[in-house]
Amino acid sequence: MKPLLAADELEDLVTLYAVGALAPAEADEFERRRAGGWPEAEELLATLTGPVAALAADVPELVPPSQLKAELLNRLDPPAGYTILAADDTAFQPSPYPGVRMRLLHVDRARQMFSCLFRFDPGARLPAHPHSQPEECIVLDGSLIVAGVRLTAGDYQRVEAGVSHVEQWSDTGGTAFIVAPLELLDHH
Repeated sequence: MKPLLAADELEDLVTLYAVGALAPAEADEFERRRAGGWPEAEELLATLTGPVAALAADVPELVPPSQLKAELLNRLDPPAGYTILAADDTAFQPSPYPGVRMRLLHVDRARQMFSCLFRFDPGARLPAHPHSQPEECIVLDGSLIVAGVRLTAGDYQRVEAGVSHVEQWSDTGGTAFIVAPLELLDHH
């Protein structure tokens, strides 16, 4: 019986499979053929498993600088109607309130609303403030205390139009995503 692949082709295919470099469809086909009994591939795979694992363990994880991701995203041309911003700690600006930094994400002048990230240091406070439109907040990490209620990652608050927002503060520090009336940018 003639082998399905020449020896060097089989070795290349098994090596690519062992290091996870096959395209998903190729990997699925390889596994389907293995399941049907493919002793030549199994034998090669057994000889590569140890060396590939050792090689992978010796390669240090490469973490690119955070600024690099932002630069690459800025070079991309997103589809019309999309805004894409990379996570970038340097984009946070100081606010008038000690320990509170803000990253403005979007201003919607037509609706008179904005979206931003607020980053609180432990003990930082935002004072009470009125607003003419609703304000929404989702805590992303850490905690935020509002009206005596501790909000943590994933918790949501909404303050309706015309209601005076009570002081908000964080005892642990944290980050919150906020959508609020544009008039608040004058206060913050």
